[in-house]
Amino acid sequence: MELEVDNEVESFEEVAMTNPFKTRKSLEKALSTVENYSFTTQVYSHSIMEAILESIAKKSSIQPPKTIFVPSRGLLRTIIRAAIKFGKKDSA
Repeated sequence: MELEVDNEVESFEEVAMTNPFKTRKSLEKALSTVENYSFTTQVYSHSIMEAILESIAKKSSIQPPKTIFVPSRGLLRTIIRAAIKFGKKDSA
């Protein structure tokens, strides 16, 4: 199975997260997005799940699907700003 790294994530809500700078509006959008996801078409396709279930049935080792979120440049900048603003300082 290959990693899918071509599609960029444009917003926190696409991956069921909330934007820390727009929490209330973002939470509503994230919940709505997740409620409308189709697990078998948008999360793990039938072909991937069939291979996993077949491996489980044979009691052989399985290689779980690989998932990676590639943030867009704008989203990455927001993540960095949030880490700086809301992150804890080192206590050392």
